[in-house]
Amino acid sequence: MGISESVVSPHVEAKRQRRRREILDAAIQAFREKGYHATTLEDIADRLGVRNTALYHYFPDKEAILYECHREALVEVMGLLGEAREHSPSPSEQLRYLIRRHVRVMTETLSGSSLAFEVHSLAPEHEAEVIGKRDRYERGLRKVIEAGIEH
Repeated sequence: MGISESVVSPHVEAKRQRRRREILDAAIQAFREKGYHATTLEDIADRLGVRNTALYHYFPDKEAILYECHREALVEVMGLLGEAREHSPSPSEQLRYLIRRHVRVMTETLSGSSLAFEVHSLAPEHEAEVIGKRDRYERGLRKVIEAGIEH
């Protein structure tokens, strides 16, 4: 480790991760209420009781916040495919599990946000990544449905 590098304590890192989560939650709420384009960093900061400049310690801009919201949601739904297989060998039970859990992600994690419709607001490289992961999830979901039809 170089002289200029510093070790971050687990307590400081946990606090930083909590604050990032708070920012993402506030952003999702603001995006849901006002839409991505009408939401400003100040709107997000106001929900947290901080100045908008405080957000720059965690994210470089609003698009980075939107991207992280998408990325986290996709990680969560992608994990559902594996969980469904572990839950039951039956394709119909897997589908039931996926539907229940998917709805939970959309209502709890994303607070009923229309975030999925904002994918085209992402930078091109982020948009391509999000669409690719979304398509991979949908292919996995289709496989479960096809297995149920064959079963």
